[in-house]
Amino acid sequence: MTVGNSDPSSVPVHLKFSPSRLSTEDSCPQKAHYTYSRGLDPGSSKPTPALLRGLIIHRYMDLWHGQGIKPVDAFSILKEEFPTYEGQILTPVGLVYMQRYVATHQDDLKRYRVVGAEKRFIIPFTTPHGHEVFLDGIIDLIVEDLLNRNAIEIWDHKTDSRNIWSGDVVSFDRQLNQYAVIAYLLDYDPTRITVNQIKTSLTKIESIGKAPKEELFHRHSAPVTPSSVEAWMRNIGKRIDQILEAEYVHKNLGAHCIFCPYRQACQMELNGVDPEPYLRSNFGKQDDSDLTLILDIEDGVFDA
Repeated sequence: MTVGNSDPSSVPVHLKFSPSRLSTEDSCPQKAHYTYSRGLDPGSSKPTPALLRGLIIHRYMDLWHGQGIKPVDAFSILKEEFPTYEGQILTPVGLVYMQRYVATHQDDLKRYRVVGAEKRFIIPFTTPHGHEVFLDGIIDLIVEDLLNRNAIEIWDHKTDSRNIWSGDVVSFDRQLNQYAVIAYLLDYDPTRITVNQIKTSLTKIESIGKAPKEELFHRHSAPVTPSSVEAWMRNIGKRIDQILEAEYVHKNLGAHCIFCPYRQACQMELNGVDPEPYLRSNFGKQDDSDLTLILDIEDGVFDA
């Protein structure tokens, strides 16, 4: 299946719209302006322990679902990929979560076939006002339900300690809505979107190993219909139109700006000082060389 543009480098940063960009546009238009409209690279910040734990579990999930690598065999891979002190401490924690996950969901081996795992898609999209842009998203998992007429489902792994998910919440989640739209535009005709939740409130290996599975794992789904996809496409398109057509107005700094990498540039701009020299010396342009346009979805495996 061929989609999109054959040359990923030809897709300008300011025309790519991911769920994270839309979220940033809602929370801080200034940060979105610097990162996406101007294409600056904010650099990497040290992840919190909760975020790092989530990254590690996501990587375990990718190796299991996408390549069929057992958690115990993936352990050495992750020890290399997360070499910091925090990473070395949290990698064994992630291993126990994953061992419990695989044991809990053994029926997945019979029910689902993985169509794609951790795949990034950058595909053309036309907004209601006629703007030609690209939807950008990394879908955690695309599966085929072998017990339900090979129906396609879109899964998103969530490492979260809160009980916020339900079928209704899933259906209103903009990130999952956009993933369903991307799959639809790729002619995969998804029938469900699913949050595959790994509750990470427990941090001690002994507690994780002994906890009832109901305290660790939940799945919440919502149906995908042609009318829902149409509504999601319209809503995403309208929001992109608002962003592209809005006048850029710099607002005052707030408490949420304390740890923002662009805080100094914002202060300069608000005080009438040209931030361009500062931006040139401290932030480079985003490098799109690693943004691969997906032309095919590779088969994954569930084999243990």
